[in-house]
Amino acid sequence: MFAEKQAELESHLTHMAVKRDQQLESIGEKPLQLKILRRLKRNWDLLTVFVSSPDIPIHNNAAERAIRPATLGHKNYYDHIKELAFEM
Repeated sequence: MFAEKQAELESHLTHMAVKRDQQLESIGEKPLQLKILRRLKRNWDLLTVFVSSPDIPIHNNAAERAIRPATLGHKNYYDHIKELAFEM
């Protein structure tokens, strides 16, 4: 079952890469679209690393949970500073 789904996923990603390259060739002079498609092509291997390495998760939930306390503390600190400055 896994091998079938893996092959299907790889097929879809190959199709997406071909479509991306076709659009890059035919997009003309649209700078924003060109920038996005070029960035997608440049980072394609990094964006699809989870396909060739199933032990790498497709999401980064663990990293997000790990930095959440620091982020909330930072946010709360600066909100408090803003309140103090507003009271002055």
